Amino acid sequence: MVYLLFSLTASYVLQLRKPSEYSIAKISTMLERTKGQKTIPIKATFNRDYVVNDETMRWYLSSIGSKRLLEKDEEIQLALAVKHLIEWNNAREELKINLGREPTKKEWAMSLGFDGTNKSLNKFEKRLELFEQCKECMITSNLRLVVSIAKKYTNKGVNIQDLIQEGSMGLIKAVEKFDIERNCRFSTYAHHWIKQAITRGVARYSRPIRIPIYMSDCANSIKRARKIFYLANGYSPTDNELAGILGISESKFRKAFDSNRLLLSLDAPYYQNILTNEEKIWIDIIQDKKSVPEDSFQDSQLNQELYKIITNVLNTQEREILFLKYGLMGRDTLTMDQISKIYQCPKDTIQKIHLRSLRRLRNTPQKSKLFLPEYKFD
Repeated sequence: MVYLLFSLTASYVLQLRKPSEYSIAKISTMLERTKGQKTIPIKATFNRDYVVNDETMRWYLSSIGSKRLLEKDEEIQLALAVKHLIEWNNAREELKINLGREPTKKEWAMSLGFDGTNKSLNKFEKRLELFEQCKECMITSNLRLVVSIAKKYTNKGVNIQDLIQEGSMGLIKAVEKFDIERNCRFSTYAHHWIKQAITRGVARYSRPIRIPIYMSDCANSIKRARKIFYLANGYSPTDNELAGILGISESKFRKAFDSNRLLLSLDAPYYQNILTNEEKIWIDIIQDKKSVPEDSFQDSQLNQELYKIITNVLNTQEREILFLKYGLMGRDTLTMDQISKIYQCPKDTIQKIHLRSLRRLRNTPQKSKLFLPEYKFD
C-alpha cells in the first residue's frame, strides 16, 4: 500500500515537472486569455512630494495596468515552463562549451532529445517560443508589484524610473529562481528579490561617492536598531549599546555610522531668489583655510633664512631647544617640562638655555635678515 502511494505521488510529481502535450495546450490557452484584458489604471501619484509628470512614465504605468494578476494554478504552470526554459538554456551553454562554438538550433534540439526531422525542429521552436512567452508573461503580470515597492523609495535620491528598472531586474531574477515546491504565491517570493534589487540600486546611485553594499546595509541596520531601542526604552542608545545589540565592533560601528552622512556638493545652491533669479552656492561662503601660494613662498624663504642664522649663532643644544620650544623646522611644539624630560635635566636649566639663545639672536648683526623684503608676484 505504501509502495503504491509512493508510486502515485512520484508519477504525479513527474507529470507536473514534464511539459506534457496537455500542459502545453493549457499554457497556450492561458497565454491567449491574458491578451486583450481591460486596462486597469495605476495612479501616477506616489506621495505628497512626488508626482509623475513624464508622459513616457504615464504610458508605462498605463501599459502595465493592462495585465491582469495571475491565479495560483497559472503561476505553477508558467513557473514549470520557465524552469524548462532555464534547463534548455543551460544545455545550450554546455553544448557551446563542448563544441567550442555557437551550436545550431538542430544541434541544440537533438541534445534535448528531439530528432533531426523538420517536424521535430518545428515542435522544438514552438515550445521554445512558448516557454519564452511564459517567462515574459510572469514578468509583465507582476510589474505592478515592482512599482508598488519602488514608490516607497522615491525620497532616497534616485528617480522613480531608475528604481523601477532596478526592481524589474530583481523581478527577472525571482522568475528564474521561483520554485513551486515552496508552496507560496509568486508575489510573496518575488517581494524579497525586488526589494533587495531596489535597495542595492539606492546604495549605488543615491550618493556622489559610492560606499560598499555591506557598509550601507550595516548603516541601515544601525538606523533600525536605534529606532527600535528608542521605542522600547524611551531614550536614545549610546554607540556602545548599539554596537553590542548588533554584535559588531565599535570601530566597524563608527565606520558604518560615518559612511551614512549626507554629502553635499559645493556647487549646490543654498539660497535662490525666484523673482530676481539670483542664486548663491555653498562654495561662495565656505572659507578656504589653506594659505595662498604667496604666503607659502614667504614662509619657506623665512625658514631658510632663520635656519642659516640659528646655525651660525647657536650651538647644537641651543638650536634644538629653540626648535622644540617654538615648533620650528618641522618639530612639534613642546613645553619646558617635556623638553627637560628629553634632555634629562632640570626645567630651570632648559629655561636658562632658552633665554640665552634668544639673547644671542637679538645681539647678532644678522637679525635684520629675519625680515623678508616685499616680494612682487605677477
